[in-house]
Amino acid sequence: MIRGTVSEVACDKVELSGTSTIDSRGLAGGDAVADQGHALSAGDISLSEATVIHGDATTGPDGELTLTGTSYVTGTVSTGDSFECHPIVIF
Repeated sequence: MIRGTVSEVACDKVELSGTSTIDSRGLAGGDAVADQGHALSAGDISLSEATVIHGDATTGPDGELTLTGTSYVTGTVSTGDSFECHPIVIF
């Protein structure tokens, strides 16, 4: 169960590298708690190098979380239910 704001949603997988950070700073007029920037994926979540998720990481039912380097998740790591995902195309 994701609580708060979902900052990253992927229909397939989430792959982040370098010094990427997901958090919730600035999402609610700047007063949001920083550790509620959650990542939700229908598949896998892969973090490499020095990537951080300040919140929960939820993979799809058959998904896996992969952490390499100094990457970490501050919240709960779990496997979620499948969900219907509709990609948004931005031009």
